[in-house]
Amino acid sequence: MNEGLLPALQRELFKQHSAAVHDEWIEDCLEQLAKSSRNVRNLPLPQVLSMVVREFLATNLNDVGVGKLPANLHTWHAKVLKVCSSCRNHQFKVF
Repeated sequence: MNEGLLPALQRELFKQHSAAVHDEWIEDCLEQLAKSSRNVRNLPLPQVLSMVVREFLATNLNDVGVGKLPANLHTWHAKVLKVCSSCRNHQFKVF
């Protein structure tokens, strides 16, 4: 396996799709992709990333991701969360 491929995929998945994915899932994904495309590990990163993203979108996210909830979430009782500029008229509360 291209030694730099796994960290590069991790970095690009997070950078482009805000997806934090377990290393093991990416490795398994690459193995499955290699069965259908022998040289998947030698393809350019954008092409491999596209294939991995396609698999990611078709996968049970409970098996794929790394949780990113804030460590102090339990202290957020009735806190108003900030929202994006296109959603300014809405307020979201944590109960």
